[in-house]
Amino acid sequence: MQYVIIKKTKIIISNLSQVETLCIDDFAKKKKHSYGTIFINADTNKIVNIIDSHEAEDITSELKKYPNLKIVSRDGSWMYGKAINNYNQNINQVTDRFHLLKNLTKKCCNIITSTIIGRISVPIKESTLNELADYLLSNKKERVLKVKEKYKNGIPKIEIAAMYNVGLQTVNRYIQIKEEDIKNNVQMVREIEHIKAINKTMKRCNKVRELLNQGKTMDQIAIETSFSKTCIK
Repeated sequence: MQYVIIKKTKIIISNLSQVETLCIDDFAKKKKHSYGTIFINADTNKIVNIIDSHEAEDITSELKKYPNLKIVSRDGSWMYGKAINNYNQNINQVTDRFHLLKNLTKKCCNIITSTIIGRISVPIKESTLNELADYLLSNKKERVLKVKEKYKNGIPKIEIAAMYNVGLQTVNRYIQIKEEDIKNNVQMVREIEHIKAINKTMKRCNKVRELLNQGKTMDQIAIETSFSKTCIK
C-alpha cells in the first residue's frame, strides 16, 4: 500500500487498475519555479496520487499505472494532451468544468466587446429632459422644493434621484429639510458656470433642430454649424 503526504494528511491510494476516469491538474509549489500534478479518481472524488512534476514525460510514466483508464479530464495545457497521447491515443480527453466555463466566458466577452459599441445611448423623453434642465437651472431653494413636491406626490426616492441626476443621499437630505429652514441661496460661481454651459448646449441643440426642420441634410448642418455628425445626432 502506497501513501502520499499532503497538508500533513495521509491519502491511501486505491487499486489503480480499478480507475477508469481520472482528473489531472497542476499546482504551484513555488509559482513560476516548481509545480506538481494531482491525480483524482473522478468516480470517487478521491485523490489517488500526487507527483512533484508537471512535465509530459513524468505524467506519461504515471498514467502507465492505470491500465484500464478510459477518460481523462484536464485543462487546456498542450503538455497534458501530449502526455496522454504518448500513453494511449484511444483515451477520451475532456475539458474540466472550470476551464470549460472560463473559456466560454472569455469567448462570450470577446464577442460582446467586438459587436457592441462602447457607449450605448439610452433614449430620453423630451418632457424628462426639459424637467431635468428646469431643475438644473433652479437655485438651491427651488431644487429642494421640487424634490419635496415629487416625494409628496408619491414618486419613489430612487426615481427622483434618476429624474434629477442626483444621488439618493441628496434626495434624502432635501426631503428632510424643513421648508422654513430653506434659504434663498445665492448661486455659487460653479453653479453659474454650470448654468452657462447648459444654456450653451441648449442653444446648439435648438440650432440643429431648426436646421433639420428646414429640411437640411446632416452634411449641410455639419458645414454650417461646424459640429461633427456625432454631435448632431
